[in-house]
Amino acid sequence: MYNISDNWSEVLVSMQRQYLSIDIGGTSIKFAVFDENHKIVHYETCKTPDNVTVKITDEMYRIASKIRESYNFTAAG
Repeated sequence: MYNISDNWSEVLVSMQRQYLSIDIGGTSIKFAVFDENHKIVHYETCKTPDNVTVKITDEMYRIASKIRESYNFTAAG
């Protein structure tokens, strides 16, 4: 007999496509992970770096990599 896990809904959610959206502004960078139903499943912001001591692209990569540890997004933009 097949026993369905108590975490079955979590398995189904992890199988959905997810997308990372990045909004780069002058004062903050916003990150949101959307599922295939256009629902935000994660959101966070960070201060936009000065692009001298810390490059904006480096900060974007750092935050996106951190988010990637919890969410398996298939595209970013």
